[in-house]
Amino acid sequence: MAQATGSKRTKSTVSETIQVEGSTQEKKIRLEKKKATKEETLILDLSVAQLDKLILLENSLPVSLNVAEQAISRLLKYAKIASENAVRCKLIMLIGHLSQTPGFDCLTVLSKLKTLLEAEKSHTVISQYLDTLTTIGEIVTESLNDNLENFLSIAVKYLSNPKHSVRCKALKLLGTLGCPNKEITVNVDKDVAESTTAHDEYDICSNLESIVISFFKDQDSRVRVEALGVILSWHMRGIPLSPRMYKDVCATLSDDYEKVRFMAARLICVLCHLYPEENVTVSNESKETSDKVQLRLTDDGFAKLCQLLSTDVNMKVRAEAAMLLGSLHKVDFVFLEQTLDKILMSGLRRKTSAHERQRMHFQTGEWSTGKKWADDAPKEELNPDDVRLISLGACGAFVHGLEDEFVEVRNATVDAICELAANSPRFAVLSQDSLLDMMNDEIEDVRMNAVHSLTKVACHISLREDQVEAISGCLKDYSTDIRKALHEMFSRLRVTTKVTLKMLIEELLNNLKKYPQDRLSIWKCMQNMGKVNSNMVQCIVPYLLHLHPYFDTPEPDINDPAYVAVLLLVLNSASCHEAILSLLPHHTMKHYRYLKASNPDLLPNELRLDHHKHTQTNRDQISSEATSSSYLKQVVEHIPNLEKMDLPTAEKFVDITRRDLLRISSLEPSNAATAEFMVIFLECIGELVTIFQSSTNLAADLSLDHQRQHIQGLLEKIIEKCTCMQQLFLGISEKDNISVLQLKLCAQSIQLCSFLQTRADCKSLCIKFLKIVSDFKGKLSSCSFKPSRFTLNLLKNLKKFESCDPNVFRSTLLPLLSMCRQNINVLQVNNTLHKIQASIQEPQDSSDVQYKFTCGLITSIPVHAIIEEIEDPSRIRIQVTYPDQQRSVIIPRLEDFRQISPSKYNLKTKALLCHSAWTDAAHVEIAVVLIRDTHDELLVSKLKDRTNQTLELCDVVKVKILPDNVRKT
Repeated sequence: MAQATGSKRTKSTVSETIQVEGSTQEKKIRLEKKKATKEETLILDLSVAQLDKLILLENSLPVSLNVAEQAISRLLKYAKIASENAVRCKLIMLIGHLSQTPGFDCLTVLSKLKTLLEAEKSHTVISQYLDTLTTIGEIVTESLNDNLENFLSIAVKYLSNPKHSVRCKALKLLGTLGCPNKEITVNVDKDVAESTTAHDEYDICSNLESIVISFFKDQDSRVRVEALGVILSWHMRGIPLSPRMYKDVCATLSDDYEKVRFMAARLICVLCHLYPEENVTVSNESKETSDKVQLRLTDDGFAKLCQLLSTDVNMKVRAEAAMLLGSLHKVDFVFLEQTLDKILMSGLRRKTSAHERQRMHFQTGEWSTGKKWADDAPKEELNPDDVRLISLGACGAFVHGLEDEFVEVRNATVDAICELAANSPRFAVLSQDSLLDMMNDEIEDVRMNAVHSLTKVACHISLREDQVEAISGCLKDYSTDIRKALHEMFSRLRVTTKVTLKMLIEELLNNLKKYPQDRLSIWKCMQNMGKVNSNMVQCIVPYLLHLHPYFDTPEPDINDPAYVAVLLLVLNSASCHEAILSLLPHHTMKHYRYLKASNPDLLPNELRLDHHKHTQTNRDQISSEATSSSYLKQVVEHIPNLEKMDLPTAEKFVDITRRDLLRISSLEPSNAATAEFMVIFLECIGELVTIFQSSTNLAADLSLDHQRQHIQGLLEKIIEKCTCMQQLFLGISEKDNISVLQLKLCAQSIQLCSFLQTRADCKSLCIKFLKIVSDFKGKLSSCSFKPSRFTLNLLKNLKKFESCDPNVFRSTLLPLLSMCRQNINVLQVNNTLHKIQASIQEPQDSSDVQYKFTCGLITSIPVHAIIEEIEDPSRIRIQVTYPDQQRSVIIPRLEDFRQISPSKYNLKTKALLCHSAWTDAAHVEIAVVLIRDTHDELLVSKLKDRTNQTLELCDVVKVKILPDNVRKT
């Protein structure tokens, strides 16, 4: 054990010593912030305080003329002594704003500003001076005359300033006050010119056009953009431009800054419009010959813009180039044809003709040995520099634009093709396939734009069989807007063969089967297709109606939407080709009568079915002697006779006339709004006659409770209907508008008398009534309208009403009530009126679809509506009426509106419902309403509630809501 222990080696501990040499300590720089002196702090505080006061003055603008004159004189004094640049800039800017005060003489300020500008050294303040001079120059351009050359000399002088902002403002001043042919003498300091990047390309005495063009090559891109903008501003001012600048503008298309290319494209388009037939010399791309080509300026400009569309790297430049191409209508068809051809031939170099090659061979002077035919013919040398991997000029430009990755460029290209095709039938035929391909784009806006573009050029093109197959997929689109736009397009397109027409009808019927809500749109499409393609429909009538040459076929179901669509197609074709009538079965006349009564606007009026055993009676037709327009005039002439009739006769006349007018509105949609306007006016007259015929002493009846409540109810209806006539109908003449206002004023006068009989304190109502009468007097003075006897007496006593004493109103108005009987004026409805109206496409008015509703939570219902004849869509609201008659108004977002035409909008939004719990399933009413005009004055305002501030634009749609109570846990 000891031996074993002794044989072990003990572990030795190893220690290491590291000697660190003494490193020298690095020196640190001691940074101290310099304390601001008392003078600098004082100057800073004063400048901040001055700027605050100047900002307060700016926020108080506009001011009166006297205040502006005093403020400008003080600001000019402060501008001389102000030490800070920021303060001087603000002072000069405010002088420019105050100079725009109406009536201020700006010429008195110009000389003082010029003196201050000459003594200024700061580039920032100089820029502000030039900007203020530009602002004042826009106001007094015609009054400058003698001082114009001085100001132009100042602007040209500062063109040599090294600061880009000063040069930009100087150029802007030239664009505002100058003109291209203005000769001006330039006095530039040599020291300044040597120390800056001033341009030496213009002479000491030169015109402004050459001066501005020289800045197309300025080293700063912002100055180059401003120089191009000056030329465009001259054009906007109506000053003629010279075609000599075309080459200089084309040179800027290769600029590396996108805004320069953007402005250059606009300027090229302007020159193409001004000088379309001007010849320009274009160097030949090929090196086979040194000849130069003469092209029309509009053709060369079109090729330059096509080059931008194909090759530019910036999206905005490509979109702008595409948009500008559509405005060049005078381009040669050869260039238009190249835009849709993407094939690269001969390296895109100009090919010489055989005659030119033979002439070049003769000019060489060489002789052939004769061993091989044309062995000495010069070979075509292919220079690598001449080979272009991208298309030149107009070659394939629109193809590139339609295949662009950005939606903006594709949309602009579609618009350009549409505009050019509308002015060139040959190009419309060529571009038809390209536009059809865009209907399969992944973006809905592009698809919609392509459909609308084809609709616009439908008069120049025809639909082929292969194109129907390509379009069939679009009819299955989920978007309702796309499908309806396609229906509108098909209603205008002509087809080439009867097979194409069969295929198109089958696709539309399949669309009707998949989307039953498109029924009305497809019916209108079939109606117009029958008129446009009547000759083709005549060939396939037996196929469409499933007729057999020997056997009778069963009578189709008139309630089948597909059969109705086909019948509309055939009957409208028969209005153009009467030979179709002989092919129709005997039950067609019965179906025609039914459709004519249910949908009169979808069938022609002149269709005759006299060859059948049953003859069509004349009572369903409007006689030619009493057309709708003449009947409307007769109604207008008979309206004043209502005051002479007794009450039963007047009521009967109103009922009969109202029924006839509503019938006219259903038969003729073009006169529907006019007839409805007259119906409402007639109802107001009838209710006013009822008030006077039912009471012998109106003043005494207003003091009785039961009579007063009845009269007030009728008056509220009259005022409400007058408001509807004012705000829902467009195109009303000035005289008719005064007639409506006079009728409304009469009702408000009686309404005020009823309150004066019962209320002690009616001063607020008297003030409102005084304002209403004053406004009516102002409108009456601007129109040659003969007011009624009641209105004349009311206006004569207007000075008495200024005291707003209820006793004065009571003593003055009550004796005048008897004159309200003669307050009926004849309407002069000479214009075609239009009514603001809406139609709810979704949800449908049916009880099949139920929406679940949880108490206290929000339920959304999709709403799709089409609003017509609306100018301001921000006034549209969605009104929801709950089962307990509570109402809520929902404001749609502006993004939910899509403009279909200038006065037609498509609304897609969601109605958010939230209410307390109820037990059983109930209907919620949804309607599209219009917010009342804020300028409409009502005597007794019931508009504290938001739901009473609206006017209904359509019938309500009832949606079934199934409540789901919250379970308590």
